[in-house]
Amino acid sequence: MSKRTQIHLPNRQLMDLNRRQTRLSFVLLAFPGQLIWFLLPLYLGAATETFSLSERQIGFLASSDLIGFATTAVSAFFWVRGVNWRHTILFALLLLVVANLATVLLNGFLALVTIRLVCGAATGIVASVCAAYFSDASHPIRIFATAMATQAIMGGGLMYVTPDITSSFGFAGICYLLATVSVVFVPALIYVPARGKERPKLIQGHSLIGVSSVLTIVAIIIFYMATFALWAYVERIGVASGFEPKFIGTVLGICTALGFTGALTAGFIEDRFGMMWPVLLNVLGHITAALLLWFDAVPLTFIIAVALIQFFSYNFSGPILFGILSATDTSGRCSVLNAFAVSTGAALGPLLGGVIVSYDKTFNALYFFSAFAALFTLPLIFQVNYLLKSRNTMIGNPEDCQS
Repeated sequence: MSKRTQIHLPNRQLMDLNRRQTRLSFVLLAFPGQLIWFLLPLYLGAATETFSLSERQIGFLASSDLIGFATTAVSAFFWVRGVNWRHTILFALLLLVVANLATVLLNGFLALVTIRLVCGAATGIVASVCAAYFSDASHPIRIFATAMATQAIMGGGLMYVTPDITSSFGFAGICYLLATVSVVFVPALIYVPARGKERPKLIQGHSLIGVSSVLTIVAIIIFYMATFALWAYVERIGVASGFEPKFIGTVLGICTALGFTGALTAGFIEDRFGMMWPVLLNVLGHITAALLLWFDAVPLTFIIAVALIQFFSYNFSGPILFGILSATDTSGRCSVLNAFAVSTGAALGPLLGGVIVSYDKTFNALYFFSAFAALFTLPLIFQVNYLLKSRNTMIGNPEDCQS
């Protein structure tokens, strides 16, 4: 049996997957699945004021959403190609509405963490289906970058107004906001196809995930662990530096909105300069941000650090790392694990960050932990690059990931 299987899709299916309305729908629907990540610093700040949380509890709360996200994201490897995409996203959006509204009624830290796990699971469902579509569409890196740029613009706008919402409604205001966003994007489902592209079936004797896919997933986990260990505490770092909440919210909102330039830059670059140079640039940008926060914080260094985190650590890195994972994937299932890898790293980051800050009592150890973790991704991606080049391909290998 030939190792490479050619699948010729009906023209109608190709049209449904690549038509403009479908692309726009998935670009928009990806936003509710990512919104909590944009609002995380402000969300944690409001929760801290409302429930008088300790630094360690802040870390657990931040991770609860992301652990729920990671759980459904990794399970998507098995179900995403067998369910009705339109019905699945609708279920997840409605679950988000109910769960976020239920958060307002809760009392106690354990109940809060539990319901946030449910919210995270729902966002993981939405993100996983969107990732499956992005891997099916033509130019996956470009459309993934477009989705991230759109998220940055809308997320930045919401971050800008969130401090006013929390000042009027407290922690409940953020929950109402999250529920409202989930409802607003339901009409986009009209252009969502029921299924994605047909894929080759598993060839006997081939593993589901190869070495290069595993190394890339580990690299993504570690890098986003480094990113969110820092990002989850940016608001607290600003408060500790003596900045006003309005100033912090403005900086976070504007830098998040301008972070779309990082995603667009990644979409423009794609693989023009190979694999290693964009990753190296990305890591250096993150380390620079951590060092700027380590120095005595003044408004200018705080602004630059937040801008670097949004440009490199989140928006630029997302499409680049997704593209590397896609390069190891022909089945469409390994690419879905991008959501799992990102969410796992994003869950581990605040959790470990909370432990580090609770023992260190300052943020100094957190800065160095984040910088060195990001640096560790370089040898992993170097090895992936070597494996792909040794097979004389940069667009995947059937032996590397089959389904």
